[in-house]
Amino acid sequence: MAPRRRLLAMGWIHLGPPGVALYYSQYPFTHDPERETIILLGPAAWDCSFFRPQFDDPVLIKNYNLVTIDHHYNGRSRVPISDGPYDPHEVVADLIIGIEKLGITKAHVWGASLGATLAMHMAAMKPDLVKSLILVGCYSPSESPDTLDVVREMRDENLNSGEISTDIIATLINRFLGAWADARVVNEVTKSFERQFNGEGRWKTALSKQWSQIIDRKPLTPAENAKITMPVVIIAGEADLAYPPESSTPVLCNLLKATKPETHVIKDAPHFLSSTHARQVTDIAVEFIQRASRKA
Repeated sequence: MAPRRRLLAMGWIHLGPPGVALYYSQYPFTHDPERETIILLGPAAWDCSFFRPQFDDPVLIKNYNLVTIDHHYNGRSRVPISDGPYDPHEVVADLIIGIEKLGITKAHVWGASLGATLAMHMAAMKPDLVKSLILVGCYSPSESPDTLDVVREMRDENLNSGEISTDIIATLINRFLGAWADARVVNEVTKSFERQFNGEGRWKTALSKQWSQIIDRKPLTPAENAKITMPVVIIAGEADLAYPPESSTPVLCNLLKATKPETHVIKDAPHFLSSTHARQVTDIAVEFIQRASRKA
């Protein structure tokens, strides 16, 4: 049985301009300077609750400061919504401000799905902040033409109707969870998608951002990849229908300056394996973090 958690710190990190704030959760309630810190960045259209398994994990809560943040257009964070395409540099710039406002100067960064892309951008933009990278369920650097056609069709239907249909939700759940989509997870994912993708007016612009982070995604440049010199581990799901393990091969090949990058593939795991295979993912991550800390 996992030890009982103490109280989490939860709230908004105010970035400066009135009304602009990122929502976060942190454990322990007060940052412990004697512990190393893990920052967890989740997938699109989900909030801090995605990392509930990690915040319940006895090894992690005993040994590390855990911080997860709702990045732009996700969860309860409040940020201006521009008309342009999704810009990971803009998103990560605000994440860095928020992390620094929490008093964190160095951390292991654990990114899942879109969060893995943001983690790599963070390592390129602020390498002194990132001690190591744990990339779980990496996106491929860019999408195939067939995938883009399907995603554009779902986007157009979503934006025209102002709500996300049950068919689109079923498609996304199958893509990201596959055979691991039990009733509890389906209910949780459905509620998350409905919160993020339903709405009119201002929210339509936010919806465009959610779809844009797939449609308009660009790979990191060679100059950006060259700044990623810290240890990197990629953890992939063998049964990932969205981004199979081979999708991460070009990501790994581009990290020419990273310290001994490594890859692990978890049998039968889907794209959202931080949630469905939390024990296996966390064991790999903790062992990797311990090794990365010894090298530092």
